[in-house]
Amino acid sequence: MIFPDDQFNQNWQAFVDDNPTVESKSNITSSDFWNLPPTQVFDTAITTSRGKSLKIQWPPGSLPSSNYYISLYFQDNRSPSPFSWRVFDVSINIQNFFQGLNVTTSGLHVYSPQRPLSGITEIILIPKDGIPVGPIISAGEAYQIVSYGARTLTRDVVVMEELARSLNNPPSDWSGDPCLPQNNLRTGVTCSYSQLARVSTLKQSNWHQYLRIAARKYRNFDSPCQSVGIWRTTGSKDRFQNS
Repeated sequence: MIFPDDQFNQNWQAFVDDNPTVESKSNITSSDFWNLPPTQVFDTAITTSRGKSLKIQWPPGSLPSSNYYISLYFQDNRSPSPFSWRVFDVSINIQNFFQGLNVTTSGLHVYSPQRPLSGITEIILIPKDGIPVGPIISAGEAYQIVSYGARTLTRDVVVMEELARSLNNPPSDWSGDPCLPQNNLRTGVTCSYSQLARVSTLKQSNWHQYLRIAARKYRNFDSPCQSVGIWRTTGSKDRFQNS
């Protein structure tokens, strides 16, 4: 989902697990945070009961081994008062991320510009002794860091994103740059590399109908459908290629 007040037009995904959820009773101002998060990410939060650690497997899928920018958002969900705060430690994969985080109704944001992650990631919020309420977390962001200058041609990225939106159940790794890093290509995608990476082939069955949709949409533009024919499919009886 894309929130109306998100100045960066980011795509946020709802996260649900077995932990209790709560709604916020106080408002947040985006400009109070240096990275201007949309205020809606603070509307709800995940929490647990007093004295318990809050464990969250997030991001929900397995991450390729790389460095990541990690950003976490917190807010005490209760009505503003001198008692509406809580303190806890934050760890990621059993490694310390932040100690003694004091979360109030004004909200709080902590981040790490480069965090090495691989596989399943677990965030654990550990309450300090004597705190009358459990830990809480509102939202999070995780961005894989790639070398500057390495990127896929914009037109290819645009068409690949259109294809992903056309699929009812796109592969779980169909997000981010389709060709980079080279050791983490999207499922079924092969690329060529020169000055800019290009999508060259898609290999999946039962996708030819979606490829026709994308090709028709971009036929009148200088897109990969015209220039190099990235919509050459293998693994299905129907195939077509523009050149």
